[in-house]
Amino acid sequence: MEKKIYQKIKNYSHKCITVLVLSNNIEIINNCLKGMNLQNIYGKKSYCNLDKLNIKKTIFLEKDSINNINFNNNSFIKIEEYYLDILKNFRYDMLIIDIKFNEIEINKYLNIFMDKINCFILVNKNIKLNNDNQTWNTKYNESYIEMIYDVKTLYKDVNFYTYREKYRLFNEIITTLNKNNIIYRLAGYDCLTSYIFNSHSVFVDNMEICIHNNYKQKLIDIFANIITTINTGTIIINYSFLILKISLYETSGLNVKPRKFIFIEDPNISFEIDEAGDNAIKQTFGSIEANTFKNPEPYLIKKFGVNFLNTIKFPLLNNISYDPRIIYSDYYDYYSHNRSDRWRLELINAGNEVMQLFINNNIKCWLDGGSLLGAVRNGDIPPGDDDVDIGVFTSDLNKIYKLTLPKDIYIEGFGCNNGCVFRKKINNILYDVEILAYFKNNYGKYQCNRFGDTQTMKNRAEKCAINCKYYDTLESIILGDYTFFCPLNPYEYIELPEKYGVGCIDSDPKPHDKSGGQKWINFENKSPSIRY
Repeated sequence: MEKKIYQKIKNYSHKCITVLVLSNNIEIINNCLKGMNLQNIYGKKSYCNLDKLNIKKTIFLEKDSINNINFNNNSFIKIEEYYLDILKNFRYDMLIIDIKFNEIEINKYLNIFMDKINCFILVNKNIKLNNDNQTWNTKYNESYIEMIYDVKTLYKDVNFYTYREKYRLFNEIITTLNKNNIIYRLAGYDCLTSYIFNSHSVFVDNMEICIHNNYKQKLIDIFANIITTINTGTIIINYSFLILKISLYETSGLNVKPRKFIFIEDPNISFEIDEAGDNAIKQTFGSIEANTFKNPEPYLIKKFGVNFLNTIKFPLLNNISYDPRIIYSDYYDYYSHNRSDRWRLELINAGNEVMQLFINNNIKCWLDGGSLLGAVRNGDIPPGDDDVDIGVFTSDLNKIYKLTLPKDIYIEGFGCNNGCVFRKKINNILYDVEILAYFKNNYGKYQCNRFGDTQTMKNRAEKCAINCKYYDTLESIILGDYTFFCPLNPYEYIELPEKYGVGCIDSDPKPHDKSGGQKWINFENKSPSIRY
C-alpha cells in the first residue's frame, strides 16, 4: 500500500509549489521531489514560468525531523526546515502527515494547518478524522486518507463555453491591428496571466490591451461598427461575445528623463519606458500569439501592487485564491503543457461515456494503454497524455461502427479493422477516445493491429501480442470519478514486457514510451500539439 500513497504524493506534488511534510520518512520526501521535478511531453516542469518570477518550489519540514540526509534534489527545489511555531505562519499547497503520529496527534496537526492548505492533504494512516469541514472532499483508502479542497464553487460565475472562441475573436482583432501597423500590448489581467502562465484566465470575463493615444482616431475608424463606448482613456469593443477594453496611454516627451508610459484613464499607472522595454514582444497566449511588454513587471506593480502575485483577486472570484493551479496556471487552460485539471476531467468523462455506450450495447471493452497505466498509478490521466485508450475485440468493430452516437461524438477511422478514434467535441475542443482492436493471432495470443511499427521495432503488433487470460476475464479499476473495466490483474498486465515493462508504475510518466518498451516517433524538436 505504500506504493499507492507514493504515487498519490507524486501526482499531487506535481501540481504544487509549496509542500509541508510532517514526517521523517525519506521516501515521502523523495517522492515529493520526483513529482515537483516531473517533466511533461515538452520536457518542461509544471509551472514553467516560475524561474522568471524568481520563485522556487519548496518542501517545508519540521526542524530536527530529518538529520544528515542527502535528498535526491536539484537546484529547482528548496528544502527548508523550521520549528512548528514558524511553520504555522506560512501557506502550503499540500500537507502530508506520516504514520509516525497517533490519531490524536494527527487531528491536532490538521486543526493547526487545515486553514493554511490550498489544495491537498494526505494522511499516511487510515483513522477517523474529527474534522467535518465541508470544503474538503475526504476519501478513506485502505491505509491512507486523501483530502482535496473543493473548488467547484469557483466555477459558478465562469462561462466555459466561450473560452476558446474568445481567442479566435481576439486573434481576428489583433490581426487587424497588425495589418494597420497599430502597436498594442496586453494589458490588465491579460498582461498578468500572460506573464505568469501564458494564457487568458477563465476567471476574467473580458480581454484588455493597451495602445498609444496617437492611434485613437484610427481605431475609431477601423472598428466603428463594433465600438460600444469611447471615453477619454478607453475604447470598448464588443465583437460577438468578446468584450475588449483598449486602454490608451501616452509617452512623455523625448526631452523628459526618464521617459514614461502614462495611462490616460489612471495617470497613477505610469512607469519608465526603459524598465518595461521600448518595443513590444510576441508571446504565446493560449492558442495564439500576442504582443506584450518586454518586461511587464513595472506595469503590473503599478496596476496590481508590489505584491501582486500573492494578493491577486480575479474578477469572478470572491476571495484571493492561493491555489497555484489558478495563480500560475489555469483550471480550464487547454493550452497548458500539462493540461488543466478541467481538461483531464472532460477527457475522462468522454472515456466513460464511450465505455458506457459499448457496455449498453453488449460490447466487451476495457481500459488500456497509457490510461490504464495512469489508473494503476494514481487514478488519473498521466501528465502529457492526450487520449483515453479503450480495448475491444476486432469481431465487435462492425457492431461499434453501427452504433447510434450522441450528437457531440463522431468516429474517425470509420470502418478500419485496426480500431478507430471516438472524438467528443465540447466547445470546439476535441477529446479523443482511442479504440484498440484485438484479435487472436496464429500463436494463440491477442494482437492489436492499432499498434503500428516504430522506427526501432518492426512487426510491433505481433511482438506485443498478449496472453489471452488478461482479456478473457476482466476486473475493474478507478480512473477519475468512474469505474472502468480493465484486464485481469492490471498491475501485472501493465508491467508485462509487451506493455510498458517492469518498473513502469513506479517510474516517472513517459508519454511517448509505447507498448513493448519502444520509443515512439521522433518529433525532431517539433512539439506535438493539441488537436482542435
